[in-house]
Amino acid sequence: MTAGRFGIRQVVDEGFCVGCGACAAAARDPAVMRWTPFELYQADLAPLSERAVDALSPVCPFSDDALDEDRLAEQLWPDMPAARPGVIGRYLSVGAGRVVDEGLVKQSSSGGLTSYVLRQLLERGLVDGIIHVGNTEGGPNGAEGPLMGYRLSYRAEDVARNSKSRYYPIEMSRVLAAVRGDGKRYALVGVPCFIKAARLLCRDDEALRQQLVFMVGLVCGHLKSGAFARNFAWQMGVPPERLGRFDFRVKDEQKSANAYSVAAIETSTGRMVQAPSRTLFGSDWGLAMFRPRACDFCDDIAGELADVCFGDAWLPQYEGNWRGTNIHVLRNEQLAAILKEGEQRGDIVLFDSDADEFVASQGGNYRHRREGVQVRLADRNRARQPAPRKRQFGVEHRTALFKRLVYRARVELGDRSHGMFRRAVEAGDYAAFRAGMKPALRRYRLFAMLSSGRVLAQMMSFVARRFAVRR
Repeated sequence: MTAGRFGIRQVVDEGFCVGCGACAAAARDPAVMRWTPFELYQADLAPLSERAVDALSPVCPFSDDALDEDRLAEQLWPDMPAARPGVIGRYLSVGAGRVVDEGLVKQSSSGGLTSYVLRQLLERGLVDGIIHVGNTEGGPNGAEGPLMGYRLSYRAEDVARNSKSRYYPIEMSRVLAAVRGDGKRYALVGVPCFIKAARLLCRDDEALRQQLVFMVGLVCGHLKSGAFARNFAWQMGVPPERLGRFDFRVKDEQKSANAYSVAAIETSTGRMVQAPSRTLFGSDWGLAMFRPRACDFCDDIAGELADVCFGDAWLPQYEGNWRGTNIHVLRNEQLAAILKEGEQRGDIVLFDSDADEFVASQGGNYRHRREGVQVRLADRNRARQPAPRKRQFGVEHRTALFKRLVYRARVELGDRSHGMFRRAVEAGDYAAFRAGMKPALRRYRLFAMLSSGRVLAQMMSFVARRFAVRR
């Protein structure tokens, strides 16, 4: 590894490990994944020699020794135009849609297209299995350790059972080790950094390259620690140590798509409690509570290395429909044909869309991952703190002061939430968590208000009224 570069050693030491498990999935001299006190996965490089660590650096998605998304996409799809570089990468088309079957809709977080495509891959014999995230073994009467993790599904009904979004830390080394060399073909589902890690692994791993025949991406605002679910459950009356199952997206036919609830199941009793997500402390995604530090330095929103990437179509024309709607970016002709044929059979409904709509559906995400990343990189550079090298997207203008303060307040909220929640758990006092977060939360809200211009507008309106009275 070149001296001064931000390699995998620096990624781990500086707290930028996203816990994907790529380094632990390597065929030779793998790292080990550990579950940390902050309920996140992190690579343990201690047992390895420096030579072995350097050999793992090119598969780490946040290492400078790994190819970036642009270079990898060019190698994957050399004939696909980079029509919107820095926005959604290379792509064939952008669209939106949902499944028609309301039973399947209720089992999905959004429009159900992700699960639909996965089931079609199995039913058409294009893959033998699906690698995706589901509940861990044990059930609500015997849960220990992480509640969720990567699972293998070989039947359509298993896909449905492991559907829905799971805002929970997972790692993929164990499942990839389990399938390597078994002669089967798989579709891997993951957030952008996990898809990138899998692509990097496949560059030098012939077995995985032959087996991971489809990669299905999921739009990601940022990942969460295991405390995110326990924070919600605790507020609903399920203490952290008694949480056995959690559902992050429970739909309500009487409400809009973004007015979903969360549900927790208690161990031993099997008691289930439910509450609207937006009524619970920490549910505002913009606060960035419980997020890993790596997520503040990720710049891939559209899953630029996935054959297809699905997200929520948070757009006015879709939000009112309780069923939810997916927006997607396609980069694979076979998957495009599956969606088109599904529409013709009446299994799904599709809507025309484009790159601008995709960006609009993820507006806050793009601001955080473009303008915000540049602010955070500049801050670390000014403090002489190492950081990963990131792509440049032409964000040349100087970010307004209050907007910079908003981005910095989010970093503080995210970093502070891990320690404060752990202390609250140790003390058995949830109120201590809220009290500990209050100062940082006040600063964030003040900066957000100033950044929006509402205060300035109110002051101008006041002056105008006073001037009008005097006249």
